[in-house]
Amino acid sequence: MKKQLIDLLVCPACLPNENSLNVEIKDQDHGDVITGALNCSICDKQFLIEDGIAFLDPCLNGTDSTNPPQKYEQEDVVSSYLWSHYGDLLNDENASDAYQKWSAQVESSSGVSIDLGAAVGRFTFEMSRKCELAVGIDNSVAFIKTARELQKKGEIKVWLKEEGEIRREVTIR
Repeated sequence: MKKQLIDLLVCPACLPNENSLNVEIKDQDHGDVITGALNCSICDKQFLIEDGIAFLDPCLNGTDSTNPPQKYEQEDVVSSYLWSHYGDLLNDENASDAYQKWSAQVESSSGVSIDLGAAVGRFTFEMSRKCELAVGIDNSVAFIKTARELQKKGEIKVWLKEEGEIRREVTIR
């Protein structure tokens, strides 16, 4: 989680009241909070930050290894989303260029852009070219981890499903 987001966050458990959260940083790297917590002094809720991901759902907190993976946490689903979001960058003739078209409709701004349901981050990355700060939000840990890896490294190698069990490795940049 980017440190610059801390001052923008309010306690989701206290909504509609906008109560600030206090950050407890255990580990950080280049302006990124890797491990820590966000604490509300009003309701005493704590929201964990694990692997750079802030878990702000007031009903859930952190990863739960006791439950089987949900649909959006499965490798094949992540792969499918990567293709649908970045296939045009792979010059796939069957891919859509919707993300480029959508972002072309948005004017540049000095403000903040929030992509709710960001999935693997394509629209958030497109918006980062148009505003000071683009923030992607999603409930899928696998999607967020994938988008964060792409953001940090500038590229990601993935196995895309071709048909049945046939896969091909591609690099998305």
